[in-house]
Amino acid sequence: MQAKTTVLCIVSAILAGCSGKTEINVEPFSYSDSTEYAKISIEGELPTADDEVTQAIHDTLLYILEEQMCFTDYEGNKSLEQFSGDRTDLAKLINYYGDGLSEVLSGMCKTDVEYRDNNIRQNDMLSEDEKQQMLSDIPSWDYSVSLRLDTVTSKYAVFQNYTYLYQGGAHGGVAGAGTITFDMKTGKRFTNFFDRGDTHRMQKLLRNGLIAYFNECGDEVTDENLNDHLQVSRNIVPLPYAYAPYPSEDGLVFTYAQYEIACYAAGMPTFTVPYHDLLPYLTDEAKELLSDKIEE
Repeated sequence: MQAKTTVLCIVSAILAGCSGKTEINVEPFSYSDSTEYAKISIEGELPTADDEVTQAIHDTLLYILEEQMCFTDYEGNKSLEQFSGDRTDLAKLINYYGDGLSEVLSGMCKTDVEYRDNNIRQNDMLSEDEKQQMLSDIPSWDYSVSLRLDTVTSKYAVFQNYTYLYQGGAHGGVAGAGTITFDMKTGKRFTNFFDRGDTHRMQKLLRNGLIAYFNECGDEVTDENLNDHLQVSRNIVPLPYAYAPYPSEDGLVFTYAQYEIACYAAGMPTFTVPYHDLLPYLTDEAKELLSDKIEE
C-alpha cells in the first residue's frame, strides 16, 4: 500500500477581475492511496468560511464533495456514512472518506476480479496461454475527486469539480458537478443564465460552437453534416443539462457531459460563445452577474 498524505494549510487565492482584485482564502487538501485492487485520489481546495458569502460557498462545495466521497451508486445508495466528527477539521474529514473509499472500492474490485478470474479459468474455448494473458490483464479500479478554484472577480467565483471512475471496463467515466459559478454578493450557486425556452432561438449559436469543437478535434464538420455527429432528439441541440455554462474572459463556456449529446468518442464537447452574441438570450440576473464582461 502506498503512503497517503493530507496537506493542510491556508493560502490566499488572488485573481484579477475587471473591477479590481478580489480574494478568497482556500484550504488545500490531498489524499491518495493505492491497494492491490483500487487507487483513490482526492485533491483540491475548499474556501474557508470567513464571512456569510464564503460560508455559503464553502457549505455548497463541501456538500458536493461529500456526496462524491460517500460514493453514491446509480440507485442513490451511499457506500459510506457522513463524517460525524469535527467538520472544521478538513484533514480528518478527507482522511475519513479516503480510507473509507479505499476499503469499499477495494472490496468491490476484489469481488469483480474473482468473478472474472473464475470465468476465464472455466472457459474451455481459451488456451492456457490465452488464459494466463487474460488473467494478467484483469484491471484494478480507479476513483478520483478534484475541486479547484478557477476564477474570482467582484461579481462571481468559479470552481471546477470533476470525478473520474474506472471499474475495469473498456474505459472510465468523467462526472462531477463540472464548473460551478457562485454569486459573490450572496454566495449562492448561479445557474440561471438562460431561459430554457430560448433553446430553439439559440440553435445557431449552439450549432456553430459544436462545429468549431469537432473541427478542432480534427473532423470536417459543417452545419449540413453536424447531425451525423450528434445524438439529439429531432436534431435540436439542447442547452447543457449536466453542467451549467460558466463565465470566462472571452465569453460563456458551454460543456456537455460524456454521452449527453454524442457518443463517448466525441468526448465532452466544449466551446465558448462571446458575451455580445449572448446578450439577446441572457436573463436579467445573468446580465447583472456579468455586467463587467458585457457591453449593452
